[in-house]
Amino acid sequence: MGCTHRQNLRKFTGHTNWARSVAFSPDGKTLINGSWDKTLYLLDVDTGKILQTFRGHTEKIWSVAFSPDEKTIASGGYDKTVRLWDAQTGKLLQTLIGHTATVWDVAFSSDGKTIASGSHDKTVRLWEADTGEPLRTLTTEQMTAVWSVAFSPDGKTIASTSIYSAIHLWNVKTGQLLRTLTRENQRLIKNKRDLVRRMGRMVAFSPDGKTIASDNILGGVELWDVETGRHLRTLISGISP
Repeated sequence: MGCTHRQNLRKFTGHTNWARSVAFSPDGKTLINGSWDKTLYLLDVDTGKILQTFRGHTEKIWSVAFSPDEKTIASGGYDKTVRLWDAQTGKLLQTLIGHTATVWDVAFSSDGKTIASGSHDKTVRLWEADTGEPLRTLTTEQMTAVWSVAFSPDGKTIASTSIYSAIHLWNVKTGQLLRTLTRENQRLIKNKRDLVRRMGRMVAFSPDGKTIASDNILGGVELWDVETGRHLRTLISGISP
């Protein structure tokens, strides 16, 4: 059953530039919002009140994420850093340095112990959440700019998407590339602009960890079998923008 009516429940204001990234806290009561004005706002979902303001990024913010225990917020952006914040006080806890280009996405593992970041520098980096220490760097010769990263529910696998490329699955503990997900017809596409429209930029695991969903920017969602890497089906939305 499709949804054809979308109701605006609440509008959050305050930023002076594009609010590029948002993430709910695990309990759904608050929302973190990262903006191109270089700030993050922690918002009360029910009232829209700004609970905390986070300042420290020197360039536009592109991605945000809550830790599972809701105590820490991660953010990444054009300044090539991943920053960790105390969600309650707004204090900057750690600045994770290592990427050499824009950080497009950040994610916490389900146990909150590991952070993944994907960057335009064609790498996925893993960090220890408590100390900010780098754990390992994931990359292949075929990878291009990494747009999205996601941990499997058990925290053992990371999925990453690359522009002009495919979805890569990695072993978190070893950094080994487990498999690459791509459809047969995508290997025949020679126009890079067409390919990026087909592959999309976002990736997510199902709650049971058996399926991966990725967008294709043509209004559809691609579903993949994690164990085999097989493309399962394409879901097409019937909702107009």
